[in-house]
Amino acid sequence: MHSKTHWLAVLGILACLLSTGCGAIKTSLKYKDLETNLITKEALFLTDMPGNRVALKLTDSTGLDIQEKVQKQAEEDLKARGYEIVPPAEADYIIRGKLTCRQMAVAASDVDSASPTDGAIAGGVGGAVIGATTGDPRAALIGAGVGVVGGAATSLIADNLVKLDTLDFEGKLMILERANTSLQMQTESSIRAGSETNQRLSYSEDTAYKRYRAGFALHAKQANMDWAKARDKISELLAKGIADNFEPYSQE
Repeated sequence: MHSKTHWLAVLGILACLLSTGCGAIKTSLKYKDLETNLITKEALFLTDMPGNRVALKLTDSTGLDIQEKVQKQAEEDLKARGYEIVPPAEADYIIRGKLTCRQMAVAASDVDSASPTDGAIAGGVGGAVIGATTGDPRAALIGAGVGVVGGAATSLIADNLVKLDTLDFEGKLMILERANTSLQMQTESSIRAGSETNQRLSYSEDTAYKRYRAGFALHAKQANMDWAKARDKISELLAKGIADNFEPYSQE
């Protein structure tokens, strides 16, 4: 009897895995490869270039220590488009960028609205069916019981081992273009003074640069993401989000 019960437990758990696929297995298979999506929010596509000298300064607020890698890759991309990387004082364009990232890790059972009880139910049904095939009503009850317990335990363990990791990056860019003549820039902003009063602040300044704003977003996800392996591809795409604002340079 003990041997039969043991095999019923094993078959009940297998019934859970085969009948529901279990959230962990489905998630690990569906998202086994790194998926990325680069979205340009406010691309400038600057084409009327006064020169090809560019300076780039990035601030990394992602917590992932990617500033150096992304900046180096962005500079290489700009060089490939015909631009020269120089200090800010010599630049025709100064790019100031800030990178941020929101990180999430979702349990496999939550990815497709699955739950540990799904494994318990499937295990119970599978165990009962397997037990019934023996011709012994008690075996059906035993099979259902061990299937419920084994199925729930299997789902919980698997779901704790498999996570869907998601990284949502945002890049905000301020691009300064050196002007041939001195410019006067008008700036207005709203500030709150106290709980009810709004004040408008307006000022002007002389500047040697035209100012443009641009931005992009990068969405990346993978089951149990290995950051050491994902870092290179993600850094390349973040650099692309910066460099894509500049068309290949031509003196014509």
